[in-house]
Amino acid sequence: MASLLKFFRHTVITTFMAVSVVAVLVVADQAADLRLVADASAQDAPKKKERETRKTPALRNNIYEKLAEAQVFAEAQQFAEAEEVLNEMLDATSKKSKLNKYELANVYNTYAYLR
Repeated sequence: MASLLKFFRHTVITTFMAVSVVAVLVVADQAADLRLVADASAQDAPKKKERETRKTPALRNNIYEKLAEAQVFAEAQQFAEAEEVLNEMLDATSKKSKLNKYELANVYNTYAYLR
């Protein structure tokens, strides 16, 4: 009877170890499959488009000088003179002095500073 009990215990332990090893192998295999699927789907995903470079407008020298003049008046608390300079910049109708978006934004920013 003792030898039968010993044999049964040995069989149970061996079976448990074999089942554990098989379970670990199955889990590892599924993880490898998931990794392969993830890699494959990452390769199939559309690549991001590179951003197009766009030109940003700059301040022309004459516009910069006018803005600097308005800034000097504003710092001297001569707000009417500063506003007059800005009004002249906006009232200019010639194509040569037409303000681009960046220059116009700076003019309005200086108006806001005056207020």
